Formats: sequence, C-alpha cells, structure tokens
Amino acid sequence: MKFSGKIGFVTTQMTKPGIYKEVAVERHYYGDLLKKTLRQQAAEQLNDNTRTNNQISIISDAYAYDHFHEIRYVVWKGVPWKVTTVDESFPRLTLSLGDIYTGAMQQREVDNNG
Repeated sequence: MKFSGKIGFVTTQMTKPGIYKEVAVERHYYGDLLKKTLRQQAAEQLNDNTRTNNQISIISDAYAYDHFHEIRYVVWKGVPWKVTTVDESFPRLTLSLGDIYTGAMQQREVDNNG
C-alpha cells in the first residue's frame, strides 16, 4: 500500500532567555505502508488507548536524512501518530508508529523544495 502524507520534525527553540518551546515543521513525503495493524490497549482510564504497529518506509530527501532524529510524528488517515523508531536505510527511512501524538504540531508547514 502506498503512503503520501505529512511528517512532523520537532525542535526545541528558545523564545526568551530560559524559556523554551517545541516547534514543529511538517513536510510532505511519499513511500510505502509496510505494516498495517491497529490495537486497543487496556488503560487505567475510562477509555482504552489506541495504538498502531504500522511501519512506513519513506523516500528520504536530504532534509529528512539530516534531521531524522527530529522526526516525532506522521499524519496517517488524518491522525498524528507518534514515531517510536527510525531505521536508516539510505535512500529510505523506515518509521515505526505507536500511540497517538499529542505534542507540538503544525507550527509551520514547509514545501519540500525549500
């Protein structure tokens, strides 16, 4: 199955002396969905947690390859999913997904050409 979607790269920036904020940059990538599973995990709260064990292999550009350590989430089917591991296999990166991502998102979107 093919993948086309946004990947969030998150960095920490100082906004004022001693004050830091997470800033996300979203970039669009293409690739393949290697593994597609969804499971409900029992939780101590009222509702179960939704988790995925999906793996997405993207065709990496220079930005993704140089900033792979900043990849925090992938938007798949309209939902941001936390990236749990990144496997480098140039020219591809394989991203393993886990829980729904709830951190910094969509501060700015960047065209992959610049």
